[in-house]
Amino acid sequence: MAESAFSTSSDDPNLNSQIQQHAGGDSSQVIGLLKDSNVFNNVVGNVTIEIHNYHDRKEVEIKIDDTAKSAADLLACPYRGLFHFGPEDVEYFFGRENFVEELVRATQTRNFIPLLGASGSGKSSVVLAGLVPKLQQAGHWQFTHFRPGSDPFYALAEALVPLYMSELDSTDKITQAGKLAQALKDGTPLSRIFSSIQRQHPNDRVLLIADQFEELYTLCTDEATRRDFLDLLLAGIAAPAVGRASLKENRIHFSPVLVATMRADFLGNALSYRPFADILQNTDLKLGPMNQAELMEAIAKPAEMAGHPLDLSTIDLLIEQTAGRAGALPLLQFALVQIWAGLAEGKEPAETLRAIGGVGGALAGEAQRIYVGLTPEQQGIARRVFLGLVQLGEGAKDTRRRVELERLVSHRDGLDRVKQVIDRFANPGTRLITLANDGGAETAEVTHEALFDNWQQLKDWLDGSRSDLQFQRRLDEAVMVWQNNGRPEGNLWRSPDLDLLRRYQHRAGDDLTPLQLEFFQAADRSQCEQKRFWGFIKLSTLLSLVLTTSTTILLGLQLRQAQSLQLQILGTNAANLLAFNQPVDSTINAIATNNLSQLAWLKFPTPDRAQVAFIDGILLDTVWVANPEQNQLQHDSTVISAAYSPDGQRIVSGGHDRAVRIWDAKTGKSIGKPLLGHTESVYSVAFSPDGQQIASGSWDKTVRIWDAKTGEPLSKPLPLPGDRSWINSIAYSPDSQSIVSGSYDKTIWIWDAKTGKPIGKSLLGHTESVSSVAYSPDSQSIVSGSYDKTIRIWDAKMGKLIGKPLLGHRSIVTSVTYSPDGRSIVSGSSDKTIRIWDAKTRLPIGEPMEGHELAVKSVAYSPDGQNIVSGSDDRTVRIWDAKTRLPIGQPLKGHEDVLNSVALSPDGKHIISSGDKTVRIWQGKTLEPIVKQLKGDQDLINSVAFSPNRERIVNIKSDGTVWSWDVRAGVVIGQPLLLQGNRSYLTSVAVSPDGQWIVTGSFSGVVQVWNAKTGSLIRDLWQERKSPIQSVAFSFDGQRIVSGSDDLTIRIWDAKTGLPIGKPLFLKGHRNYLTSVAFSPDGQRIITGSKDSTVRIWEIRTGA
Repeated sequence: MAESAFSTSSDDPNLNSQIQQHAGGDSSQVIGLLKDSNVFNNVVGNVTIEIHNYHDRKEVEIKIDDTAKSAADLLACPYRGLFHFGPEDVEYFFGRENFVEELVRATQTRNFIPLLGASGSGKSSVVLAGLVPKLQQAGHWQFTHFRPGSDPFYALAEALVPLYMSELDSTDKITQAGKLAQALKDGTPLSRIFSSIQRQHPNDRVLLIADQFEELYTLCTDEATRRDFLDLLLAGIAAPAVGRASLKENRIHFSPVLVATMRADFLGNALSYRPFADILQNTDLKLGPMNQAELMEAIAKPAEMAGHPLDLSTIDLLIEQTAGRAGALPLLQFALVQIWAGLAEGKEPAETLRAIGGVGGALAGEAQRIYVGLTPEQQGIARRVFLGLVQLGEGAKDTRRRVELERLVSHRDGLDRVKQVIDRFANPGTRLITLANDGGAETAEVTHEALFDNWQQLKDWLDGSRSDLQFQRRLDEAVMVWQNNGRPEGNLWRSPDLDLLRRYQHRAGDDLTPLQLEFFQAADRSQCEQKRFWGFIKLSTLLSLVLTTSTTILLGLQLRQAQSLQLQILGTNAANLLAFNQPVDSTINAIATNNLSQLAWLKFPTPDRAQVAFIDGILLDTVWVANPEQNQLQHDSTVISAAYSPDGQRIVSGGHDRAVRIWDAKTGKSIGKPLLGHTESVYSVAFSPDGQQIASGSWDKTVRIWDAKTGEPLSKPLPLPGDRSWINSIAYSPDSQSIVSGSYDKTIWIWDAKTGKPIGKSLLGHTESVSSVAYSPDSQSIVSGSYDKTIRIWDAKMGKLIGKPLLGHRSIVTSVTYSPDGRSIVSGSSDKTIRIWDAKTRLPIGEPMEGHELAVKSVAYSPDGQNIVSGSDDRTVRIWDAKTRLPIGQPLKGHEDVLNSVALSPDGKHIISSGDKTVRIWQGKTLEPIVKQLKGDQDLINSVAFSPNRERIVNIKSDGTVWSWDVRAGVVIGQPLLLQGNRSYLTSVAVSPDGQWIVTGSFSGVVQVWNAKTGSLIRDLWQERKSPIQSVAFSFDGQRIVSGSDDLTIRIWDAKTGLPIGKPLFLKGHRNYLTSVAFSPDGQRIITGSKDSTVRIWEIRTGA
């Protein structure tokens, strides 16, 4: 680097007053001034450099032997070790002059400069020690800095607030940053913020430094947040980089420049989002390794500047050990710091280099030296700390992770003991761990990721703990949600997640933090309490039934007529409760009805035959739907999976009791003995499409194939390799030739159903456990869902991934399956939603289906593809219309614990669900629509209404035609009625109670009354304000008409004269336009519905 540009001689008194190095003892280096906690200010030569929100400056300190020569002979250490070079290090920053010039030129023509390079290539240094001082020397620049972290919006806000509200103190800046972050999330454009900054600094441009931009992918786990943040940045930096004059304000406006440093191995993540990919195609700069000449400058020049040049043989050796190694600069700098410390002790550089094991061995050797010096207890703490500071790579290398110290403390270790261990690795002479204060919380992070590649001890820890670490990160996420939401019971884990947590606690309980342990204990306690609670409910229900029956009998003794009426009421209640999917309550009423009908006086002189038939019919219905002897297939413990045979005659189930059981689907009785052989819980079962085989997958890491008729095993267990290969899901191919399995270890295997041998290698791609797998109807594709929140589609023959993952769920994808025609995929998730995807485009179809109160555990299509059935942790089964994505009827209730599996019979008439210790069978008749779809032409239908006798449906279309339909047949009655003379876009219709008139509302604000038989216009109901009419309705006596419009007014009209009655009612409560109006039956009130999701009732006389 040219000395005339940035360098100052070492004997400059001004510089020496700013830069001091004290070697030995409890020494520290003072470089620059910290004006407040958000601003770093430094003077280099005559240039003052100020970077807002720059917290990452750490000083290099060296320790020397007290018996060595005085450190006064040695100036400040000119090397940075594992830290990057900053603006205060400019006089020692060499080797990147050409690249810095390229960066400077880029700021003159570009607004966004992505800077890509390997970890350890010096990306931060070229920006902070190269670009920033160069621009500051040119003048008219403001600098601010941020790292995305887990909340990129807040991180960006912290960087921007000091630029336009510099007068605030540190506390107020934190508050303002929170407000700005929320505003940015809510859609406030970044350009508005930069305009405010411009008013504060009218002659300056802003350099926004987004350092370690890969944190957007490693620490920010929400895909939607990432994309929203990128959209905000790209839109806010979209203006051209040249200055433009603003004549009105008589000043120059300069657009901001964003420089983002990012590891090159995260380029694939960045390219997955097309708007960002378009920017990267033409604007990114790539920082490669230094060549030999640049390495010579970087090694030799700093020592020369400090007055102690290194010998050429040492320099050559350092270049030889560094050249051509990607990311080797931190190792080189660390070795140079050790060499400098050796000089302070009078050791020759070559001697020190040999002692530390060269460039490659210096870092690892120091880490191992500290680790070996710890007690066994401290070594265990060190292992937990370092593993906690690693962000596991998802298809990329591992990265460092900044963590609050309290979250690194195991429940068995106190904070003080953990700090003692961390301090050993964070001591000034080594600084393998960097401590910082982040918003009042003390944090730690590995100083540089070079440690991951070079310290064998850490590599061994990672290799042996990766699965547990993935589980613990998921646990940590769940714990923080539970804690931040006030510890609600609904956020606690239930089986099977709780089962996983129990296993983890058993084998690695010492690694649980105190908060994680509290979460586990609360979840375990909650499950036990729920079991006790439902046991109490069972007893209470039985006692209530006995009490109800006894009371009814006593009342029946008084009067036959009253008892007959009561019997009719109970029977009707039973039928209604059954229709609304409440089988338990229906059963209680049906049994009471039956008991009541057996009384002697009700049979005297002869029984009422019609009444007997009525009672028998109700009993048969409730026995089938709700009698536990008929539809509760009892296991000895929790049932996890159940499936129908292809002919619908049998059901297979498996669960925690390790047994596979076969049942008669009609009688509910078990067929034969349980199929025994698995040594752990059975998590998935399936019939082969030809009905000849049953496959079961277990947490004993095996798939077993059974003869569906005899129950005998057809082959030896099919074992999966690996320590974490517990099987979560299995499925047969439609041709019965193969079986696919998905496992906890992130793998998918395909097996030959006849030989039991694996076909090819495992399918790799998911970054967390595979929870569900399914074949497409043509056997060509496999779909899988995972704990990594993604859905992936695979070529079943080639075993290769097809396209990119399906993204959208915010939590674990628990269940996936294809529609019968193979055109769509349905998925259920722990985020409580169900999504439908286009199987070809892999894009979501419509919005998520919401309704379950807890995680959705299982989804299935009906055989005709018209409906979807789902089961949830909220203990309910729901049925959905696959086209409209709306729920059908009420949820099916009855399970006493979470649901794990749902399936439909091949004829679509029955649903089975498994959970608690039962498999339950439900009537599928709720899947049938009440009427057929009313199909006419393809014009838009704007409004529908029933005829007074409820036998017809009337609808009006935008073209002014009225159609009538037969409710039962679902067909058009006669020809459409044309409203003669209509020229408005009609929006609403209603029929008078006597069926003689039709009233319509229009977009032009006109209300009109028509003859229902001829279609001729009877009268116009005019109003002064021509706001679009959204809804019209007749009063129950047909004497009045009410209309509601977009301007939040309703008018009442005399139906015969067409004149308005009273003044318009202005509705002050609604916050959005009206969607519906109606009279109350007594005509005294009006009910209104609005787009604001509220329904309100108004008194006609007062308008209130």
